[in-house]
Amino acid sequence: SGGVAVLMRYTLRRMTAQQFERAASLICECELLRRREKIPGGEISIGMWVGSEVTPNHVVSESDGQESQKSAESILAALQAGDVHSVRSSPVQLSECPYCGKPLDVNTSYWIAENQFHARCSDSGCPFHDELPVVTVDDDIYARRPTLLISTIDKFARLAWEKKAGSIFAADGKGLPPSLLIQDELHLISGPLGSISGLYEIAIDQLCTREGIRPKIIASTATVCNAGGQIKALYGREHFQFPPSGLHQEDSFFARQAAPSERPSRMYLGCCETGGSLTDALVRTFGTVSFALQYLKCTGTQKEVIDQFWTNVGYFNSLKDLGAADTLILDRVRAYAEFLRLHKFSAEAERVGMPPFDLTYEYSELTSRKSAREITEVRNILDNTHYPEKGAYSYILSSNMLSVGIDISRLGLMTVYGQPKSTAEYIQATSRVGRSNPGLVIVLLHRMRARDKGHFEQFQAYHGTLNRMVEPTSAAPYAYRTLEKALHAVFVILVRQQIAELSRDSDAFRFRTTHQQVKMIFDSLLLRIREQSPDTCEYARELLRDFVEQWEDEAIEKRQYFRYTVNAASAETADALLIPAEKAGSGAFPPTMNSMRNVDTQSNVYLIERERERRPRT
Repeated sequence: SGGVAVLMRYTLRRMTAQQFERAASLICECELLRRREKIPGGEISIGMWVGSEVTPNHVVSESDGQESQKSAESILAALQAGDVHSVRSSPVQLSECPYCGKPLDVNTSYWIAENQFHARCSDSGCPFHDELPVVTVDDDIYARRPTLLISTIDKFARLAWEKKAGSIFAADGKGLPPSLLIQDELHLISGPLGSISGLYEIAIDQLCTREGIRPKIIASTATVCNAGGQIKALYGREHFQFPPSGLHQEDSFFARQAAPSERPSRMYLGCCETGGSLTDALVRTFGTVSFALQYLKCTGTQKEVIDQFWTNVGYFNSLKDLGAADTLILDRVRAYAEFLRLHKFSAEAERVGMPPFDLTYEYSELTSRKSAREITEVRNILDNTHYPEKGAYSYILSSNMLSVGIDISRLGLMTVYGQPKSTAEYIQATSRVGRSNPGLVIVLLHRMRARDKGHFEQFQAYHGTLNRMVEPTSAAPYAYRTLEKALHAVFVILVRQQIAELSRDSDAFRFRTTHQQVKMIFDSLLLRIREQSPDTCEYARELLRDFVEQWEDEAIEKRQYFRYTVNAASAETADALLIPAEKAGSGAFPPTMNSMRNVDTQSNVYLIERERERRPRT
């Protein structure tokens, strides 16, 4: 139909890039098939719709200058000038052609024409030498409406702020809305994010519905408990599991349990620190691994085997622990490995002629401290640079970013620093190693941490029933505090994207509670809440009634000076309906989130020291 057919959503925006690269190859094949078979309906294309820290919102700078540093035009100019270190957000999301694999040169493969950002393959023999069917800038997504749109779930909060975002759902009547929604890693849609997104799903479901036909939803996860309750809370639907579990655990027709001799297995090794600190255990573990790899090199072990364990993946539960470990590893690991060579295993080292350890370590990290461009570079090195090539990482330090979307077959060794908070995260993270060859997971625990000690004492029983230990997820989209946070935003989305005369920024003053479509949206929203949560329906009614009455009062009083949003040029003369969450308490209306992750506001704590009054001694 010339519009978005499939919405595919993830939770971590920086990890969406890898899925975008994979799906781009599929889309290129689909587009070639469409051309060859002359299938009508327009180009089959793919888009990436994520936060402005990954891809820019605009192709060219806005007139008010607020987005001048974030436009695709200014970013491309910086990249072509070689100023890559100043760029975090970038429209250049592909380093090679997704069809033929040839490198894409930033100077010749990307350009801007007619206010649109374009990409092409540099190889004249490639069928996509003229243009690749990929879209990475928000403005282009609204204009070109790619067939498959890959996004992060929190991006849909922008539907209340941007009229143009409604083009994804054919809100202007051109074409059809998406008919398939794919949600990856369902177990991560929980807690505050799950509660808020459950409300926004009401708006998304209604925008995708045409003539009573609702979109199909596929939610995938390998680690979930109480899936029926979570899906009911998020989407208001019953679920069907595929593939079904089958009659036997070893053979469900769709999957068969293989023996270790047929497929690689993963070994878990628990180490509990009893005397020193957990960082001491980390240093000794990394040092022992370094010594063991050096020993394998000296004994002539095949390089493919050494490569499997060459990169030690350190997994941390917090950036604080990761930052402290980064310095320790550089300072002390080599010294400990050298101690093993000279003293503890001196006979073995001398027998194989092991040389002293050098000072060089190739390492990096996969955390939110890295930009999208840097993460892509690290991921490419991990995937393509093998031992004994120069530049192969000796170790990589990662946060929970690693547990989603990182599929690198050569990784075979992981060190987990402390037991992760949930079993689902533990399974997802440790399954990143040993995917194509045998893997080893070393779990470092400390006896002074009650949770670590409990896991160590039940280590074998816990890992023997790992999938059964997955905790049920929580999502409460109809709780009182959730309704206070986001119910008004869902109402604004439906009004703005479904009523043409109320869609533009300047149309907010036209709002009236007597409008027939406004009444229908009001009633349908409350009907959905009543079906899901009868206990909070009346509270939701009062909240929504107060909001719409206040909206109408402000619209009548301020007339054309009342808008959905205000920019720098109109801030002094106009008032806004939508107040950013970071400016909570600064307006008459409840704050509206720019992202579903902005759930909690931050407060500063000041410690004020008062000078004590000196009393004379008696």
